Amino acid sequence: MAGNYELRGPMWPYRSLQTVSLALPLWLCGTAVAASPLTGDQKREDPRLSQRVNIQFTQGYVTELMDRLARDTGVQVSAGGAASIADGAGDERITVYIRTAPLFDVLNAVWSLYSYRGAEWHWERDSKGRTVGYTLRRGRNAQLFPYRLRQASHEAYAAHTEAMLAAVHLPPDQLAALRRRNHAVDRCFESERLVSGLRAFVGALSPADQGAVLRGEARITVPRGGLSPSAQQWANSIFEQQLPPSIRPPGRLPPTNVTCYARTAPGFIFPSLILNLDGLGGYAYLGGADAATGFLRLDE
Repeated sequence: MAGNYELRGPMWPYRSLQTVSLALPLWLCGTAVAASPLTGDQKREDPRLSQRVNIQFTQGYVTELMDRLARDTGVQVSAGGAASIADGAGDERITVYIRTAPLFDVLNAVWSLYSYRGAEWHWERDSKGRTVGYTLRRGRNAQLFPYRLRQASHEAYAAHTEAMLAAVHLPPDQLAALRRRNHAVDRCFESERLVSGLRAFVGALSPADQGAVLRGEARITVPRGGLSPSAQQWANSIFEQQLPPSIRPPGRLPPTNVTCYARTAPGFIFPSLILNLDGLGGYAYLGGADAATGFLRLDE
């Protein structure tokens, strides 16, 4: 397929942008499967789909993109259907940069960007008299997909945090077995800093407060005096690493507070637990990329 393409669309349900630039062959974010793209037969039956288009369309809605393509090509293309049966397909935001690409490929690229395995969108061919048009539709499974994904991600994050926090108190044999099963736990226990930070978090906050922090419902500051001796040693070790005596300002003392909160970094699905030491900044101790490992495999 000739032409240069870049398409961006939101990844459900978190609205972080996914981007793929391509020439040959066509690969796009989302799992393109044998669902309902435009077919080769339809292309042969409608030569208008072979006309080449050039378009730069930034942060607009899919329905606006279809209107633009219809104006530029004379082919009636739309998204979402009539207002009485609208399925929301036209309400997604998209950015498109296309140079000399067949309309057929452009329309199927948009379809591929939003289709996932088991939640595919589809093109419908509409005929009104001698006029043939095409409507991009989002089926019921695709409409439910973001909500199912959100629920599944919440469950996966809860399981991840539960395993990570439980691991800090497991006896060696049980911990070894868990590390063999759980990549995130295994990675954590390769770092003394991560393990010590999690132990400080578990020791300083009640289970209820831990849950509130991890769910993003609370931001809790623990004074140094509220930390166990081992947690104070952890805070001191980070202080020594970041401000060794050779560069430490005169009179600079170790941090007096640790602030615990959850933050979702741009482009990430899961939040991370941040433990922020006054004046030294914060590190992520669980969640983030580790929680997402194996959760979304869009290339399978």
